[in-house]
Amino acid sequence: MSLRSYLALIRFYSHPTYLVIIVVAIYFSGLSIETAKMLGILYLSFNVFLYGGLYTMNSIADIESDRMHPKKSKRPLPSGEITVTAAWIFATAMTLIGLVTGYLLFGPKASYVYLAFVILNVLYTYWLKHIPYVELMGNTLTHPLRLVLALILFNHGNVPVPLVSGYFFTILGTACVRRIVEKDVKGWEARKVLKHYTLRQLVTVQVLSFVLLLMSIVAGNFSHAPLFLIMLAFYIILVFGVYLLKPVRAYWVAVFTR
Repeated sequence: MSLRSYLALIRFYSHPTYLVIIVVAIYFSGLSIETAKMLGILYLSFNVFLYGGLYTMNSIADIESDRMHPKKSKRPLPSGEITVTAAWIFATAMTLIGLVTGYLLFGPKASYVYLAFVILNVLYTYWLKHIPYVELMGNTLTHPLRLVLALILFNHGNVPVPLVSGYFFTILGTACVRRIVEKDVKGWEARKVLKHYTLRQLVTVQVLSFVLLLMSIVAGNFSHAPLFLIMLAFYIILVFGVYLLKPVRAYWVAVFTR
């Protein structure tokens, strides 16, 4: 059980999702040493500790299905590099450190969001992920929660609903892309819920999500237009682009099937 194996459980390759927090922090608080310092502390507390524990918990729950997957079977838990007992100790310690540091460093409001992440991830890991479409929503919800956390910390606690809903629909479209490209890769049958999705159904969800994103933009504050434009461009290029542009599809395959 090497340090490298434990670091693999933290899934640093999934940490680009922290980018939304960085963008919101700079947009509302400006680029300063104080903002950079807070972002660094938040990254350690939230991404490394809290989510390191939650990702480990998810890996424990998925150990059997991962053993049947050609790539995931090489991960520390399914390969036997780390025992389930050791992984549980690691997951518990990391999650608790995340919760405690979240409360001590950022206050009650932020700690409530931290706790919401724990509850949602536990529900998703042990129940929601096995239910078609419910798992799609559950997987999506953690992303707008990141936006909510950023707004609490960097926008004086003000959480604009259209901004959060717009981001939710952007990520919902992206989650559909994930299911589409996962079914293109050998071993997808190990994740049984995927068999319930058809391309037509997922495209329908994407189109509806795009319409609801446009409605969120119309309902939103004009001062947030740059953030909405980022969402819109992301959706058009990286969500719809998966059907038209080979480099976009190749990118998502690399991201979602590692």
